[in-house]
Amino acid sequence: MIDTTHRKPRKLVPFSTNHSHRSSTRSSRAYTVSSHLRAFFQCLLVMALLASCSNRTELNDSVAQLTFKTLSGEPLKVSEVTGPLLINFWSTSCTICVAEMPDMARLYGDYADKGLELVAVAMAYDPPNHVLEMAERRSFPFPVALDIGGEAVDAFGDIKGTPTSYLLDSDGKLVKRYVGAIPFDGLREELDELFGIS
Repeated sequence: MIDTTHRKPRKLVPFSTNHSHRSSTRSSRAYTVSSHLRAFFQCLLVMALLASCSNRTELNDSVAQLTFKTLSGEPLKVSEVTGPLLINFWSTSCTICVAEMPDMARLYGDYADKGLELVAVAMAYDPPNHVLEMAERRSFPFPVALDIGGEAVDAFGDIKGTPTSYLLDSDGKLVKRYVGAIPFDGLREELDELFGIS
């Protein structure tokens, strides 16, 4: 006969406790994966925002070969511009574009004598007579150009909509790209830096 009087009782672990532990582990893993995915998409968002106002990015070589056809009839060659150049792609049907033209005119008035060149390039789909009528009615002080064949848009290559603007330095290198409305305070800071204004 086997003596069982001194055998230690077996410690039982309730099934529900073990199940809860496994569920907690799964939840923890799911939360970790979810956190990683959230962080990943946040990084993508930040990268997209940075791309919309990118600094010192290389331009296509064809940009330097561009000659804008202005409404005045005078060609504006990028290669012959000796100071900073702001190129603003716009259209007469773009509410934001039209709304920021007064700020653009003030900017041009403040920096033109320092060497800033500015050209507002109407998109190829914009009827030339609409562009001419608006430029004359609002008395734009800066050159306005037509891009009927789309050569300028093709040269820059990544214009998805208007307004889209590019600030080039005196060497023709990209300083900043603005997608959407221009933050003019920030643009003025960039120009002050280019002109050595403290």
